[in-house]
Amino acid sequence: MLFSMSSCSYEAMAWPKCISANGGFDTHPLGQSMEYQRVGEAAFTAQANKRAVEYVRTHPGTFLHNSIHRAILFWIYPINFWLLSVGVDLAALVGLIVLFRKSSPLGLPLLAVLAVYPLVYYASQVVSRYRHPIEPVLYALSGIALSSVSLKRGSVASAD
Repeated sequence: MLFSMSSCSYEAMAWPKCISANGGFDTHPLGQSMEYQRVGEAAFTAQANKRAVEYVRTHPGTFLHNSIHRAILFWIYPINFWLLSVGVDLAALVGLIVLFRKSSPLGLPLLAVLAVYPLVYYASQVVSRYRHPIEPVLYALSGIALSSVSLKRGSVASAD
């Protein structure tokens, strides 16, 4: 029993490190390096920015690969419910298409939210809670898609 608990603890400790890797350097202000406390906020931020830009400049392929991976993760989180997340995402896409066909001025702000909001997470770090602010938009668009399907089925049934 002791062995399984310690291995679970190890897995629990290794998992966040695996999913929060951000370019190979520790940038969390409360990280083990204590660099933030030693140099202060302004210097720490300048150093972290310099390291990040240097990493992207020297490893553009790796950065692009990791960014694409994070983009995929952003849209399928939470991992335990990835199928539900993908279903909501696809329904929202259909809802956006329906909305653009009916009234593109109404669809533009929603498209902008879905296109722009996650960009910073594609380049940095993805955690499932970062998706929460746009979920109401996804659910509303999914509702538009389901409503559209329901109305089409209703009109087909009444035609019979």
